[in-house]
Order: sequence, then C-alpha cells, then structure tokens
Amino acid sequence: MSAQRFGRPSRHARHAPHGAELATTTASPGRGQATPAPAASTTPATSWPRPAGSGPRAGCAPAAAILASVAHVTAASTRTTSSPGRGVGSGTSSTLRSPGPWSITARMGVSMPRRHRSEVPTPYPDHLRDLVEAYLEDLDFAATDPVERDEMAGTEGLVEAMRHSLLAGGKRMRPVLALATAEALGRQAQELLPAAAAIELVHTYSLIHDDLPAMDDDALRRGRPTCHVLFGEDTAILAGDALFAEAVRLVAEHQPGGPAVQTGILLELSRATGVGGMVGGQYLDLKDAGRESASALRRVHALKTGRLMSCAVHCALVLSRPPEEVDRALRRYARELGLLFQIVDDILDVEGSEEDLGKAVGADERMGKVTYVSTHGLEGARRRAGEAHARALEALAEVPGPTDDLVGITDLTFVRTS
Repeated sequence: MSAQRFGRPSRHARHAPHGAELATTTASPGRGQATPAPAASTTPATSWPRPAGSGPRAGCAPAAAILASVAHVTAASTRTTSSPGRGVGSGTSSTLRSPGPWSITARMGVSMPRRHRSEVPTPYPDHLRDLVEAYLEDLDFAATDPVERDEMAGTEGLVEAMRHSLLAGGKRMRPVLALATAEALGRQAQELLPAAAAIELVHTYSLIHDDLPAMDDDALRRGRPTCHVLFGEDTAILAGDALFAEAVRLVAEHQPGGPAVQTGILLELSRATGVGGMVGGQYLDLKDAGRESASALRRVHALKTGRLMSCAVHCALVLSRPPEEVDRALRRYARELGLLFQIVDDILDVEGSEEDLGKAVGADERMGKVTYVSTHGLEGARRRAGEAHARALEALAEVPGPTDDLVGITDLTFVRTS
C-alpha cells in the first residue's frame, strides 16, 4: 500500500519537521521495501517513576451542564501543555514532541508534579487528527509490483467506494486516541501512525456494514449518502471486506518495530473485531441481548463499541511496553472511555440533531433497540456518562506522562454533539 499516490509527493514527507529524530521514514515504504526499525527508546522501562500523587480532576459538573458547553471544546484556544515542542509559533502544529517529562525527571532523579486540570474542557488534539487525515488521504491501496498493479485493472470502482467512506471526515477519535497514547508514553506519533490508520480502516468497514439494510439500514453517514446507497449493497459489502484486509496489510507492511510489534498489534486488532469483540457485540445487539438486564446491555456495548476503542490504546501499549502499573491504568482508562462514548451516543440519538450528527436521529427508538436511555432514562444515562468520564480521568491521573491530549479526547467524548 503505497503512501505516495501515483507520483504525488507524500504528505508525510511535506509535513515532517526538519531535524526531527523520527523512528520511521517520513513516507510509508512501498511493498517489498524494508520497514525501518524504530529508534530505541531513550528511557529504559525501569526508569519510569510512579505518579507524583496528585489526584484526578476534583469533582465533575453534571452531564447536562457540560453537554451545553461544547463551544469550550471546539473553540480555538491556546494552552500550556506538559509536552514541550508542539509547533509553537508555526502555522501548523508539529506532531513531534520532546520525550515525556517523566523520562527527563527520571534521569534527574526528581519528581515532576502533575499539571493542575481546570474544569474547562481540554481542547481536542486536532494536530493529531490532521496527521491521520493526511495519512489516510495518501493511501491508494495499489500494489507496488507492476504486474500486480496491472492485474488490479478494473477495481477502481471498489477503491472509489472505499475512499468515499474512509475520507468522509469525522473526529478520527480512534486513531487519534492511539497516537495520543503513544505520545503519553514518550513515543513519536509517527511510530504508531500505520497502526492508527489501520484502526480507522477497520472502523470505517464496520460503519459501512452497520449501515446496510440488513443491519441498521441507514441512508446518511457524516452528512453523506452511505456507501450502499451510492454504490449498491454488493459493492458496499466488498468495500468493507477490502478495508479490513487493507488494514492488516498496512500493519504488516508499514508498522515499525519489527515482527513482534506487528504481530502484537494484529493480535489486538483481531481480538477487538472478532467474536469476542466488535462483530460479536453487533450480533448480540441484533439479537436484542441487552434487553435482559443493565449488565447485559453494558456487556453488549463493551464488545460492540468498547473493544475497538480499547484497541487504540492497546496498540500503543504494544509499541511502548510501559511498566505494569501504567499499563493497567491505561487499560482501565480505555474501558471507561469506550463506555462513555456509547452512553453519549445513545443520548445523542435522542437529543442530537441530524445537522450535527450527519445522520438520522431517533433510529434506536424507531427500531426498538435497547439503549442506555431506554434502560436508565435520559437523566440516568447522563449521570452514568458523568461517572464514566470521572473514572476515565481518575485512571489518567495514574499515568506519569503528558496526558493533556488524552484528557482532550475524554472531554470531547463527554460533551460532543456529533
């Protein structure tokens, strides 16, 4: 899968800062080329300090009040971050960061206190979303071998359907979550970019199949006609299948770190999407398994939504291999974030607008689906969203790296309107 589309210079090459020490090349290698190994971490695993001891953000405003404050999240703002070196004074934010502050203080033998977090939602890391968007735009799914490329003649319509759904925009929350976690663990965002993009390919495949008449039967996604509406059900099914296969290929060919990292990431992807993950959760949802009890509903969505969200964090753990206590904290954070995302999704299906969501609202009620709102009521769902948001931030408080971007993702998940 070439990151350079028919002679057009790769955006990764255009955006890479001069003099930065990257663990990967600035353009993805073509098929058959050796993938450069990532630079060795400057911080031994044993040098990770324990958290400084300050607690999580004190208190949590009611969900209804915070849902009304989305302007604070989406507004452009300037803030001080605990991760130095992000594009200060430049027209576009740099996606490369200095080593996490814990790696510096560990070598100095001192402890750095955590930055105080205010009640104002932290901005979403748009610099990481821009990085993901540019990488996805450069994917053309073509073979690098001339013979194989010739044999692909006639598949342009399939690729068009794939790109229609893949490049429909959105927050890119899952790949951004992967990159933000990697940076919180002291790695460069580019080191995990192929895996992050692969997660978005898998997510897009799931949306294409979810929108099919046999599933949710949706005609609109992100303000655009769904894949099967524009290209037909047969092509939409194949486009989803192909995106999953290309995600595997992307990791196998381009993810730095060698076979151990590549295999570990592919294992996380397969766990997140198989019977014990997204597809199994979708099956349980179709069979109305969540109607049995509140715990059954949570189990359904832990598989259907939570597993792929957690996979984004887990892939960063595979790459970075942090100490056990940090690994546990981030896994707990990922579970709470997935729960939060689904609860807010159910709330938005009741209170959201088609203009903001880019899709029809009220679909859950029309189809008689069991949701957090139908089970707990609107206020009960809001309360549970607030609790999940607070627990996610508590888990992040145990991570000694620069977690501002992870906080921003968590805050936007809580107050999002789309």
